Amino acid sequence: MNNLREKWAQLLASADLQAIVAQILDHPTVKILDWQIKKLTGGAAEYTGRGLGIYRLTGLANYDDLNAPWSVILKVSGPSDNASNNDPTMPEYWKREVLAYQSGVLKHLPDGVIAPHCYAIQELSDGKCRLWLEDIHEDQPSWTMEQHELVARHLGQFNGTYLAGHPLPEYESWMLPGRTHQWVEMNPPDKEYLLRFSETDLGSRWLSEQSIERIVALWEMRQPLLAALDRLPTCFCHHDAFRRNMMLRKTESGTTETVAIDWSYTGYGKVGQEIGITTATNLFFMEIAAKHAKELDNTIFRGYCAGLRDAGWQGDLQLARFGYTVTAALTSGVAFTVIIANIMNEPAGIAMGEVIIGHPTDDIMKQYGELQPFLLDLGDEALALLPLI
Repeated sequence: MNNLREKWAQLLASADLQAIVAQILDHPTVKILDWQIKKLTGGAAEYTGRGLGIYRLTGLANYDDLNAPWSVILKVSGPSDNASNNDPTMPEYWKREVLAYQSGVLKHLPDGVIAPHCYAIQELSDGKCRLWLEDIHEDQPSWTMEQHELVARHLGQFNGTYLAGHPLPEYESWMLPGRTHQWVEMNPPDKEYLLRFSETDLGSRWLSEQSIERIVALWEMRQPLLAALDRLPTCFCHHDAFRRNMMLRKTESGTTETVAIDWSYTGYGKVGQEIGITTATNLFFMEIAAKHAKELDNTIFRGYCAGLRDAGWQGDLQLARFGYTVTAALTSGVAFTVIIANIMNEPAGIAMGEVIIGHPTDDIMKQYGELQPFLLDLGDEALALLPLI
């Protein structure tokens, strides 16, 4: 066994894995011959304090005189010194995904998306939790626009089934109604700060004075926009459904299904809200070049609307468009912009941004410079739709 860098991992032994591997290989008695653990990178959970690491364990086991390979994902989480990470009503609540699996909600999702199988949840004596999940493999590093549209259609089927009358999961206090309301209120744009940032080498490549004026103006309209969002039809959402959390997989019948990982923001949501995060976060995390933002916008919304209709929802698609545009514009075009500007204004933040986004800072700033006007245009579209809601 190699690469045991975490103190908790040093406590893992083959005996801890026995029941897990037996489930993976679907055999009651297995002998673990060897195993390795590797830390996975690219997520933001550890930087926000709601996660203690995501790991892939692989190994070889023997049963009935056969040697069989196996793999599993281990997510470790626990309370932190940050009070908001310990508050079930806050976006960064550390235990939400654990509770979602424990509740059974993720075992009974309607058509559209599925969650990885959970083999076990171990609550440790120090308050930490180990979440053992099915290892979902997808070898394709990037998707075509057709694949983005297919995933959006699956998301529309998932949300639309609830909109068409499928019972919502029983409400639990840990369920999150998206990040939009809290992030927008917690991250007001400081115009003078943003203007000073825009005069730095980094900021000048991202934020123009015109964009800053538009950010502030959109934030000042947040209350009527958020009130209208609250009036939209309700569904159940993943709330972080972008490329890194979505996997395409062939079924035994030959169809393609979407497996959604990382359910740490899940809860009730509004029609269109799901894909506001899909489009904006794909662009912020550079899964799609900003020059293709409008094409992605059209692709995601078209697929989502088709999925809503597949599920039997016959409501006004302008409601979905409003939920989509207001979520993308306020969550990412305003709140996330403020958050990232604060992070990127510090040397440690620049390095962290490169690790999370996975690109050099120069490329990130170029992407954001092209992206910002697009997100603010979505805000203008939301304002234009507001009288219709």
